[in-house]
Amino acid sequence: MTSQHAVGGASADRARHPLDPLDAGEIRQAVSILAGDGRVTAPMRFVSVGLREPAKDEVASFRPGQAFGREAFIVVLDPREHRTYEAVVSITARSVLSWRPVPGARAPITLGENAEFERLVRADPRFRAGLRRRGIHNPDQVVVEPWGIGTFTGEEDAGRRLFWTLTFYRASPVRQADPRAARSCGS
Repeated sequence: MTSQHAVGGASADRARHPLDPLDAGEIRQAVSILAGDGRVTAPMRFVSVGLREPAKDEVASFRPGQAFGREAFIVVLDPREHRTYEAVVSITARSVLSWRPVPGARAPITLGENAEFERLVRADPRFRAGLRRRGIHNPDQVVVEPWGIGTFTGEEDAGRRLFWTLTFYRASPVRQADPRAARSCGS
């Protein structure tokens, strides 16, 4: 880690301790640094961006007012290749410190996938017919909640991103997620 606060005015001023979580400005900076590096393509999705904690000895020796570096740990999903990547970005040095694929890893569902999954399930004629058999005529009264199934798949599912669904009945319609809002969240 470098011996200065994170680059970026207010962001650096708010981080008062090396273990303070990244703020919104630092998250935007980390995403911008990684996206500008050329490794992230348009179809890729940022799954998570969080603080990469400094070494224990750096935290133990920290004193209030002391300058410190800031790093982000980022998980990225390439939905075309069903591949998960991990990156470490120095916000302080504005550079990518590491980038690696994680073979066999399944990234969590993103907001965009969640909205698309819900839309697809609600539109499926088999799902709608099942609801009607149960006396439910308005699919908006059913919460559709996708869950990742991890690596519990057979060879026939290789190369596919699969989820299983929990559904819950609600007496009043549930407002569906707006896919445009999900995209604006970077997923």
